[in-house]
Amino acid sequence: ALYSAALFYLLGLMSLTQVNSTAFAIGLAFAILSFFYDSLLKRIPLVGNAFIAGSMSIAFIYGNAVLTNSLSNFNYFILVFAGMAFFSGLGRELLITLRDVKGDKKAGMLTLPMLLGKRKTVILASTLIYIAVAVSFLPPLYSFFLPYLILVIIADALWLVVTKLVIFGAGADALKRARNYSLYALFMGLLAFASLAFS
Repeated sequence: ALYSAALFYLLGLMSLTQVNSTAFAIGLAFAILSFFYDSLLKRIPLVGNAFIAGSMSIAFIYGNAVLTNSLSNFNYFILVFAGMAFFSGLGRELLITLRDVKGDKKAGMLTLPMLLGKRKTVILASTLIYIAVAVSFLPPLYSFFLPYLILVIIADALWLVVTKLVIFGAGADALKRARNYSLYALFMGLLAFASLAFS
């Protein structure tokens, strides 16, 4: 398995050399970070969660880099969706850590809920999700497109359901349901982003 992983890492990096230098730098940076995720990043409170959220948002940055070969020439919508993906992803990751506290303790890991407690972690995660919801309404201020607005309202409604579930009852069942709703919200968010291709 280790040799297979190393081979796929190498093939992935080789394929990046066929794109451009900026895309290669992004791919190399995340390949290195992912290599240290299980052994190091995952064991540092918030850092591991931020890496996962970053891996969700970097897809938008990477796509922009493929087209522009730059980290400074950003499309407005790329920045907005990268921000949405990061904040919602980080909020979701923190909620997931609440489900895994017992297992993480047995594994000798230290997570944010162990440091802050369940309630403060829920508040922080919900705040991050609210930021993502607020950011989602920036595109219509720049260019109104009804299909996007409809889809993003559905996504935001699902995120609000997630926060309601965990704020008013962060038990195992509520966290499981919140996780499922968050997957639906992420999917609707992707559809909203894709709809802008037709605007």
